[in-house]
Amino acid sequence: MDWLSALEREVKVSRDGGTYVARPETYEQVREVVSLANRMGFTLTPAGTRSHTIGPPRRADVVLSTLELRGVVEVSRANSFITAKAGTLMEELERRLSEDELLLPFPYKGTLGGLASVNSPGYFSAWVGFPRNFLLGARLVTGYGSLVLSGGRTAKFSSGYKIWKSLSGTLGWLGIYVELTFRTLPEPEEVKVGSFSGDWRSTLKYRPWGILYLAHERKWIGVFAGSRNYVRSVSAQLDLTDESLPELEASCPRVVGLHVTRGTEAEVLSSLSPEWGVGFVGTGYSRLCTEESEESLRSKVKGYVVVERGSASEYWGFSSPVLCALKRALDPQGVLSPGVFDNCLPPSRATTY
Repeated sequence: MDWLSALEREVKVSRDGGTYVARPETYEQVREVVSLANRMGFTLTPAGTRSHTIGPPRRADVVLSTLELRGVVEVSRANSFITAKAGTLMEELERRLSEDELLLPFPYKGTLGGLASVNSPGYFSAWVGFPRNFLLGARLVTGYGSLVLSGGRTAKFSSGYKIWKSLSGTLGWLGIYVELTFRTLPEPEEVKVGSFSGDWRSTLKYRPWGILYLAHERKWIGVFAGSRNYVRSVSAQLDLTDESLPELEASCPRVVGLHVTRGTEAEVLSSLSPEWGVGFVGTGYSRLCTEESEESLRSKVKGYVVVERGSASEYWGFSSPVLCALKRALDPQGVLSPGVFDNCLPPSRATTY
């Protein structure tokens, strides 16, 4: 294969089973690999630790690994941000932030680039939302091989198109993060996790960082953080029962995510009676174990259905003209993540399974 020889001249390439893995060490090498793919007609799937399971398997010629792009670039306690390379492991990032008593409030077991690309909610999402809400800017490589600096290091940055936000949650389908800047929070003195009874809305006046509904246990979990005195006062007023943080990842073979109207997460989960389910109250997102088909769920749920693990016909449960327009603008040759929204591209570029 001529393209493989050309690729090996640009970056380190290894074999993982039947898959070629390219391991660029610089941002420029990432750009060159994507440019080469456009010129020579092979396809790429960006990946970090390859820990997420969302959607059907992506069958590209080459996995472009970001794991050689590691390291914290800058931490600013005064301006509350951290900039790091996309392949930096989250545990490494958390250790560095703790030195400055800062917190990036999103639990994730992969890389920083994966956190942004998956854009999954977490324990604190009732307060902080999704990772995309904290993403201030990024260096990224588009699907046509252009290295772009987009966004900034302050929340007030508003110049130009928000390409760095457009990539968040698209799993590398539009471009590849190589460096990211996230807003951070001061590390709270104390974090309290406890179950409570009654209407979850009654807890809102206490400003919970997280509200979780565990459908399989029919239990409400509140996460409160801040000064020690405040957290203990809230715990007493709500009569919280001590709990540990629940697992947000299920071990069942088929995991489905639901996007519904914010505030209805528990109601929707309860109507489906899953064997396991977590509602991230206030985000509109729930995750559950179910063998029901996408079609059956869509007939019962007013919202979008996303298969996180298991067979799926679509990644996000819907086809979007906006996403198609972005695909044609940022990856017109369909180099990245083939098989996802192939209907956005000319038939000659679509992948057939």
